[in-house]
Amino acid sequence: MQSPVQIEFDGLPASDEVTDRIWSHIDHLDKLFPRITDARVVVCQSHHRHQKGNLFKVRIEVNVPRKRLVVAHEPHDKHSHEDVYVALRDAFQAMQRQLQDYGRRLRGDVKIHEQPLGLGQISRILSYEQYGFIQTADEREIFFDANALVSGDFDHLEVGAMVRFHEEMGEKGPQASTVYVTSTS
Repeated sequence: MQSPVQIEFDGLPASDEVTDRIWSHIDHLDKLFPRITDARVVVCQSHHRHQKGNLFKVRIEVNVPRKRLVVAHEPHDKHSHEDVYVALRDAFQAMQRQLQDYGRRLRGDVKIHEQPLGLGQISRILSYEQYGFIQTADEREIFFDANALVSGDFDHLEVGAMVRFHEEMGEKGPQASTVYVTSTS
Protein backbone atom coordinates (compact mmCIF):
# COMPACT_ATOMS: atom_id res chain seq x y z
CA MET A 1 0.00 0.00 0.00
CA GLN A 2 1.36 3.39 -0.96
CA SER A 3 -0.07 5.47 1.90
CA PRO A 4 -0.68 4.65 5.54
CA VAL A 5 -3.95 3.07 6.58
CA GLN A 6 -6.24 5.18 8.76
CA ILE A 7 -7.98 3.24 11.52
CA GLU A 8 -10.62 5.00 13.61
CA PHE A 9 -12.83 3.94 16.48
CA ASP A 10 -16.16 5.71 17.05
CA GLY A 11 -18.15 5.07 20.22
CA LEU A 12 -15.64 2.61 21.65
CA PRO A 13 -12.07 2.80 22.91
CA ALA A 14 -9.21 1.90 20.57
CA SER A 15 -8.09 -1.68 21.00
CA ASP A 16 -4.72 -3.19 20.09
CA GLU A 17 -6.37 -6.57 19.42
CA VAL A 18 -8.95 -5.10 17.05
CA THR A 19 -6.29 -2.96 15.36
CA ASP A 20 -4.12 -6.06 14.84
CA ARG A 21 -7.08 -7.90 13.28
CA ILE A 22 -7.75 -4.94 10.96
CA TRP A 23 -4.09 -4.96 9.88
CA SER A 24 -4.35 -8.68 9.18
CA HIS A 25 -7.37 -8.07 6.93
CA ILE A 26 -5.62 -5.12 5.22
CA ASP A 27 -2.54 -7.27 4.53
CA HIS A 28 -4.80 -9.87 2.92
CA LEU A 29 -6.46 -7.23 0.70
CA ASP A 30 -3.05 -5.84 -0.26
CA LYS A 31 -1.89 -9.30 -1.37
CA LEU A 32 -5.13 -9.84 -3.28
CA PHE A 33 -4.90 -6.46 -5.06
CA PRO A 34 -1.43 -4.84 -4.69
CA ARG A 35 -2.48 -1.63 -6.45
CA ILE A 36 -4.38 -0.26 -3.42
CA THR A 37 -3.18 3.30 -2.85
CA ASP A 38 -4.68 3.92 0.60
CA ALA A 39 -7.38 2.75 2.97
CA ARG A 40 -9.51 3.96 5.86
CA VAL A 41 -11.36 1.74 8.34
CA VAL A 42 -13.90 3.07 10.84
CA VAL A 43 -15.32 0.79 13.54
CA CYS A 44 -18.44 2.16 15.26
CA GLN A 45 -20.44 0.78 18.12
CA SER A 46 -24.05 1.81 18.34
CA HIS A 47 -25.47 2.41 21.79
CA HIS A 48 -29.11 2.50 20.83
CA ARG A 49 -30.10 -0.94 22.04
CA HIS A 50 -30.38 -1.92 25.66
CA GLN A 51 -32.13 -5.29 25.57
CA LYS A 52 -29.36 -7.00 23.60
CA GLY A 53 -25.69 -6.24 23.11
CA ASN A 54 -24.64 -3.24 21.08
CA LEU A 55 -23.97 -3.84 17.40
CA PHE A 56 -20.80 -2.93 15.53
CA LYS A 57 -20.73 -1.08 12.22
CA VAL A 58 -17.68 -1.17 9.98
CA ARG A 59 -16.95 1.24 7.12
CA ILE A 60 -14.02 0.53 4.79
CA GLU A 61 -12.85 2.93 2.10
CA VAL A 62 -10.17 1.74 -0.32
CA ASN A 63 -8.70 3.80 -3.13
CA VAL A 64 -7.45 1.96 -6.19
CA PRO A 65 -6.46 3.40 -9.59
CA ARG A 66 -9.37 5.50 -10.95
CA LYS A 67 -11.85 4.22 -8.34
CA ARG A 68 -12.85 4.45 -4.69
CA LEU A 69 -14.42 1.34 -3.24
CA VAL A 70 -16.58 1.64 -0.14
CA VAL A 71 -18.17 -0.89 2.17
CA ALA A 72 -20.52 0.58 4.74
CA HIS A 73 -21.40 -2.63 6.53
CA GLU A 74 -24.48 -2.05 8.64
CA PRO A 75 -25.43 -4.71 11.18
CA HIS A 76 -29.20 -4.64 10.38
CA ASP A 77 -29.92 -6.32 13.70
CA LYS A 78 -27.60 -9.23 13.00
CA HIS A 79 -26.89 -10.51 16.46
CA SER A 80 -23.60 -11.90 15.18
CA HIS A 81 -22.46 -8.26 14.82
CA GLU A 82 -22.48 -7.93 18.59
CA ASP A 83 -18.97 -9.38 18.12
CA VAL A 84 -16.59 -6.82 16.59
CA TYR A 85 -14.49 -9.56 14.96
CA VAL A 86 -17.51 -10.97 13.10
CA ALA A 87 -18.48 -7.46 11.93
CA LEU A 88 -14.91 -6.92 10.69
CA ARG A 89 -14.83 -10.27 8.93
CA ASP A 90 -18.11 -9.59 7.11
CA ALA A 91 -17.07 -6.08 6.06
CA PHE A 92 -13.66 -7.19 4.80
CA GLN A 93 -15.21 -10.10 2.89
CA ALA A 94 -17.50 -7.60 1.16
CA MET A 95 -14.47 -5.43 0.30
CA GLN A 96 -12.61 -8.47 -0.98
CA ARG A 97 -15.50 -9.20 -3.38
CA GLN A 98 -15.45 -5.59 -4.60
CA LEU A 99 -11.70 -5.74 -5.22
CA GLN A 100 -12.04 -9.03 -7.09
CA ASP A 101 -14.84 -7.58 -9.26
CA TYR A 102 -12.80 -4.45 -9.93
CA GLY A 103 -9.76 -6.55 -10.86
CA ARG A 104 -11.86 -8.57 -13.32
CA ARG A 105 -13.13 -5.35 -14.91
CA LEU A 106 -9.58 -4.03 -15.26
CA ARG A 107 -8.47 -7.27 -16.93
CA GLY A 108 -11.53 -7.31 -19.17
CA ASP A 109 -12.79 -10.56 -17.61
CA VAL A 110 -16.38 -9.38 -17.41
CA LYS A 111 -19.35 -11.55 -18.18
CA ILE A 112 -20.99 -11.16 -21.55
CA HIS A 113 -24.63 -10.15 -21.42
CA GLU A 114 -26.87 -11.56 -24.10
CA GLN A 115 -29.80 -9.25 -23.46
CA PRO A 116 -29.77 -5.75 -24.97
CA LEU A 117 -28.80 -2.79 -22.85
CA GLY A 118 -31.61 -0.95 -21.10
CA LEU A 119 -31.90 2.81 -21.39
CA GLY A 120 -32.74 5.04 -18.45
CA GLN A 121 -32.04 8.18 -16.48
CA ILE A 122 -30.48 8.56 -13.03
CA SER A 123 -33.38 9.41 -10.72
CA ARG A 124 -31.74 9.33 -7.28
CA ILE A 125 -28.18 9.20 -5.92
CA LEU A 126 -27.25 8.41 -2.34
CA SER A 127 -23.60 9.52 -2.44
CA TYR A 128 -22.62 8.56 1.10
CA GLU A 129 -24.03 5.05 0.70
CA GLN A 130 -22.50 4.73 -2.80
CA TYR A 131 -25.66 3.70 -4.66
CA GLY A 132 -28.52 5.14 -6.67
CA PHE A 133 -31.52 4.39 -8.85
CA ILE A 134 -32.23 4.48 -12.57
CA GLN A 135 -35.69 5.42 -13.91
CA THR A 136 -36.52 3.32 -16.98
CA ALA A 137 -38.72 4.33 -19.92
CA ASP A 138 -41.50 2.10 -18.53
CA GLU A 139 -41.38 3.98 -15.17
CA ARG A 140 -39.59 1.25 -13.21
CA GLU A 141 -36.82 2.08 -10.76
CA ILE A 142 -33.64 -0.03 -10.98
CA PHE A 143 -31.07 -0.10 -8.16
CA PHE A 144 -27.34 0.25 -8.94
CA ASP A 145 -24.27 0.65 -6.76
CA ALA A 146 -21.07 2.56 -7.46
CA ASN A 147 -19.26 -0.63 -8.45
CA ALA A 148 -21.69 -1.23 -11.32
CA LEU A 149 -20.64 2.04 -12.96
CA VAL A 150 -18.30 1.16 -15.84
CA SER A 151 -18.00 4.57 -17.51
CA GLY A 152 -17.91 7.81 -15.60
CA ASP A 153 -17.12 8.58 -11.98
CA PHE A 154 -19.76 7.93 -9.31
CA ASP A 155 -18.69 10.99 -7.31
CA HIS A 156 -19.45 13.21 -10.32
CA LEU A 157 -22.67 11.48 -11.39
CA GLU A 158 -25.74 13.72 -11.45
CA VAL A 159 -29.49 13.15 -11.32
CA GLY A 160 -30.82 13.33 -14.86
CA ALA A 161 -27.80 11.71 -16.51
CA MET A 162 -28.76 9.25 -19.26
CA VAL A 163 -27.40 5.72 -18.87
CA ARG A 164 -27.43 2.33 -20.56
CA PHE A 165 -27.37 -0.70 -18.30
CA HIS A 166 -27.63 -4.45 -18.01
CA GLU A 167 -30.47 -5.51 -15.75
CA GLU A 168 -30.47 -8.59 -13.57
CA MET A 169 -32.44 -9.84 -10.61
CA GLY A 170 -30.78 -9.08 -7.28
CA GLU A 171 -31.64 -10.23 -3.77
CA LYS A 172 -34.13 -7.38 -3.31
CA GLY A 173 -35.39 -6.97 -6.87
CA PRO A 174 -34.12 -5.70 -10.21
CA GLN A 175 -30.67 -4.14 -10.26
CA ALA A 176 -28.23 -2.85 -12.84
CA SER A 177 -25.06 -4.93 -12.97
CA THR A 178 -23.25 -2.75 -15.52
CA VAL A 179 -23.98 0.96 -16.05
CA TYR A 180 -22.62 3.14 -18.84
CA VAL A 181 -23.15 6.91 -18.67
CA THR A 182 -24.20 8.15 -22.13
CA SER A 183 -24.86 11.83 -21.36
CA THR A 184 -24.93 14.15 -18.39
CA SER A 185 -27.96 16.11 -17.30
